[in-house]
Amino acid sequence: MRNLGEELLRHVNEPMAGPAEVTARELRFCVHRLCEALRDALRIAESRGGRVT
Repeated sequence: MRNLGEELLRHVNEPMAGPAEVTARELRFCVHRLCEALRDALRIAESRGGRVT
């Protein structure tokens, strides 16, 4: 899970950090993947009784 999160952050941070334009398609992809990652993290936290370590 952590590797997926780190990869996703890299993927999102790189285009946002530079001066290049980000397309709507790229933004939709990033939002979709961020939502998936958050959903997974919340599901894991819930299965652990609400504690995130």
